[in-house]
Amino acid sequence: MKSKHRRLILLTISGLAFALSIGLGIALHRDARQCQLNRDLVLALSAYNDPHVMDLLRNGADAKVRESTSTAKYSYRRALIRLFGRSERTVTPGIPKSTFDRGALMLYYNRALEFEHEDPAFVDQPTFSKPNEAVASALLDGGAAPDETDPDGTNAVFWAARFHHDVVLNRLATAGCRGREDIN
Repeated sequence: MKSKHRRLILLTISGLAFALSIGLGIALHRDARQCQLNRDLVLALSAYNDPHVMDLLRNGADAKVRESTSTAKYSYRRALIRLFGRSERTVTPGIPKSTFDRGALMLYYNRALEFEHEDPAFVDQPTFSKPNEAVASALLDGGAAPDETDPDGTNAVFWAARFHHDVVLNRLATAGCRGREDIN
């Protein structure tokens, strides 16, 4: 009688452990997939690949992603920390947040920044691939930070106005965002 009872307890415990490990495995797999989607989104934004950005957003990439995500390697330790709700440091030590950790919307709009510093008229040339308003709008739909600024204090309101993105401008104004007052 005791051995049957003991066997039943062992089977119950092993069944629960098995079910818990399956659940944990599924959660870790989803987290790994989300991290990969987010990393790919940052890389697609950096490469100015608008169709790929839209595909990634449709497939579940998080528009709240930060630029530093593309450099972080996936680790099960970090996944478990996220899974159990403990916060972790997301900015790489020694690298200022303002130059390395832009959000998705600023990363998208900053494509023009590198060209405008060299030749302000370049972004008006037909060869320059201007940011697409639909992509900027999709990033806002996904929860991208509307009020973030780039390292020199320029925000999405400036870039949306620069590229005549009226829908995005209206959404930013509705969210309470204001442009820089020191820009002529």
